[in-house]
Amino acid sequence: MRHGVQWPLQPSAELAASEWFNILPPREKEVLCFVEIMSQQITSSEEKIQFVDISQSASRLPTSTKGSKVTPTILPGSKLWHVERGRLLLGIEMMSLQGLPAGQFKCNILETLSQKQCADMAGDMFATPCIMAVVISILTAIRFETESEAEEIQHVSRSMQQWCKS
Repeated sequence: MRHGVQWPLQPSAELAASEWFNILPPREKEVLCFVEIMSQQITSSEEKIQFVDISQSASRLPTSTKGSKVTPTILPGSKLWHVERGRLLLGIEMMSLQGLPAGQFKCNILETLSQKQCADMAGDMFATPCIMAVVISILTAIRFETESEAEEIQHVSRSMQQWCKS
């Protein structure tokens, strides 16, 4: 029985037939071949690789699993490959992962941007739940001039409601 990996790596027939795979440069194709080999060794469906950032080298390979319910950190220039779908995520999808769904904009500014520009914007931003965590932290740190804790909680609730309306 032979152990190890034979170079150069060869993609599976399914991967080799993918139009998405065929547009990638050789280094990124090799990273995906390596991910295929890694995936074959994983038996638990929760531990199967779901996303991989193929913009990184094979030695750094940021991945996430189905069970983790997260994605690798999105950076400008990231190329997130969805393993099950066998394709790269679109820039607009990366923005949604950051908590900024495209359908929520009042204007159509995203229609004027390329998918690459949207992906770079997703990499330059931080997840919108982080903003809410900071706002909640600020509001809980503020001491209102109130007679009781219940009255203070009412002030915090009103402040949150006003912030959410704006």
